[in-house]
This record gives sequence, C-alpha cells and structure tokens, in this order.
Amino acid sequence: MKTQKDYVQLFEMTEQLAEGNLEVEIDEDLGIFNAFKEEVMHIQGGFKKAVEAEVRSQRMKTDLIANVSHDLKTPLTSIITYTDLLKDEDLDKEKRAQYLETLDQKAQRLKVLIEDLFEMSKASSGNITMNLQEVELTSLMKQTLLELEDKIEEANLMIRSNFPEHKVLLMLDSERTFRVFDNLILNMTKYAMPHTRAYIDIVDLEQSVQIIFRNMSADEINVDVDELTERFVRGDQARHTEGSGLGLAIAKSFVELQGGTLDIHIDGDLFKVILTFNK
Repeated sequence: MKTQKDYVQLFEMTEQLAEGNLEVEIDEDLGIFNAFKEEVMHIQGGFKKAVEAEVRSQRMKTDLIANVSHDLKTPLTSIITYTDLLKDEDLDKEKRAQYLETLDQKAQRLKVLIEDLFEMSKASSGNITMNLQEVELTSLMKQTLLELEDKIEEANLMIRSNFPEHKVLLMLDSERTFRVFDNLILNMTKYAMPHTRAYIDIVDLEQSVQIIFRNMSADEINVDVDELTERFVRGDQARHTEGSGLGLAIAKSFVELQGGTLDIHIDGDLFKVILTFNK
C-alpha cells in the first residue's frame, strides 16, 4: 500500500511538471522511489534554469532592439537635420563650416557603430579568423596607451601602469588584442570619475598572464555584472555618454576566441576587469 501511495505521489509530481508547474515539491520519504524522486527534482531544476535563461534572453533581445534603434537614430537624425540646414543658400560661411563639422562627427559616430555591429556579428557567429602570432603584451599595451593619450587627457584621467620589466610573450592575434585593450581603456575614459587615477597591471604568473584594469566609476553601477558584457548594455543606463554599448561585448568575444577569459568585478564604485590568458 505504501509503495502504491509513493508511486502515485511521484507520478502526480511528474504530471504537474509536464503541465508546466515548476514549483511542485515532495518533501516526503518515497521509499524505493527516492532515487527517482531526486532525478525528477534535478530535471525540475534544469527546467527552471532553462525558463529563466529564456526569459532573460527575450528581455535582452527587447533591450537590444530598443538600444540599437536609439543609438542608430540619434546620429542619423542629426545628419538629416544638418543636411537640411546646409541647403539654405543664404547660410554664412562660418555657420556652414560649423554644420559641416557636426555632420562629419555624426557620420563618424554612425560609422563606428556600424563597424562595431559588424565585428560583433562576426564574433558571435564564429565567422572570424584569428591570426595568431607571438605578441609582446607590454609593448602592445604601451602602444595602445600612446594612441589614446588625447582621449585620456580629455577625460582628466591619470593612468598608472605596472608592467613586468621582462618581455611577456603570448600567442595572440595582435590586431584583435589591440582592439580589446583599446575598448577597455576607452571604457575607462567614458565612465571613470574625472581627476582620479586608473590602474593597468600586467601580471606574469607561472601558468598564465593577467591584464588588470581598475578605475573608480563616476556614477553608481547598478547593472548586473553578468549583463555588462551583453550587447548594447552600458553602465550608463541613461545613455548620456556616447558609445555603442558593444565595447565590453566585443572585448569579451575577442578574448574568448583566443582562449582567454574576461571577468568583471565591482566593489562599490571600484570597477575592475581581469583578462586571463594561459601560457
């Protein structure tokens, strides 16, 4: 009688799961069916995770469409507006030059966004070839910092570096790794608190190499860490700063395509990104 009762309870649980009730529970001892009950509960846990992931995916897709529409529309609207203004034959030379400069800025902004979309699409589909060669990380980082010197100065940011004195050689795609460094440093210039120090460390460990970026955020970071590397998600949710919201997503994709990992840590206003590449 007990075996029959236990079987009925277990059968009812599986029926409810099949009907979509993922909260059903059995706390009782089901005797010889306990092992099977545990397996059913594992399946239930897997269903819950799958549903949560799908809900999150759908939400991210909705956000992606809204955000990319906003980011494409903003410079495009400006281009249309200033093109119409330039049609005025009575426009003085100074105004015309000013409008042309604005047009150029917005066109370049649109170009960068489209290029980022293209890169993200290739990286996500795996339709990208990595040209691996021996890369000296310290030299590449110094080159990146030199090319972004103006941006760093404009952001009133002081970058302190801590690099090994010896050469740090890894098999990487130099162009894509430069892009990763470029995106992460630009991220600092956009979101770090002005007149503060940011830090970049290259740590040569026995089995791996870590590149660590640290800065104090100008605004409170209230975005989930796992979502920051999603497409079009920004720390600046109000979208006051310029940017495609693809920088961290592209960096993460390029790092992972080279066998590395990109991890983000937030401690109060301290924002830290750690790249790890195995030797």
